[in-house]
Amino acid sequence: MSSSCSIPEFVKKLFNMLEENAYPQIFSWGIENDTFVVKDPNEFARYILPKHFKHSNFASFVRQLNKYDFHKLRLPEDGQRVYGDQAWEFQHPSFKRNRQDLLEEIKRKPSGKASQSISQATSDTTVNLSGVKPQKVEENLKSHAASLQKEIDGLKETQKDMTSTLEQFDKKT
Repeated sequence: MSSSCSIPEFVKKLFNMLEENAYPQIFSWGIENDTFVVKDPNEFARYILPKHFKHSNFASFVRQLNKYDFHKLRLPEDGQRVYGDQAWEFQHPSFKRNRQDLLEEIKRKPSGKASQSISQATSDTTVNLSGVKPQKVEENLKSHAASLQKEIDGLKETQKDMTSTLEQFDKKT
């Protein structure tokens, strides 16, 4: 493995916290060891976040996860809540228990402007499609559609978190 300095600090810290398993009733690896679960977001925000991230805002923590392309898993259709009613489960293809070697693959997503210029460059290169096989065009379109859907899902999640935070502020005032 090359130097761990290419692993983002946030990702390194999160991985080490999970490996230490100091708060299994609040926060732990998922059953398959390829997800992690915040079983009690309120306790997590109150006790764990301030110790490790200098804040106690769960929505900020989730935003950070989104920036590194972690995704909140949806409930199964049967509604089985394995970890309890409050639990949030997150996944990233390169974030797995006992696999610190994969962490270097986790990179911060480009900010809004950067991703706009990337998508502009991508569309510039895909405009001239003469001589390109139809199945390649279809693959490109499917890939772009999947990427856009992922971004939409992330935005919806962020909006939901912000709405929830605003509702909590309303309750306090």
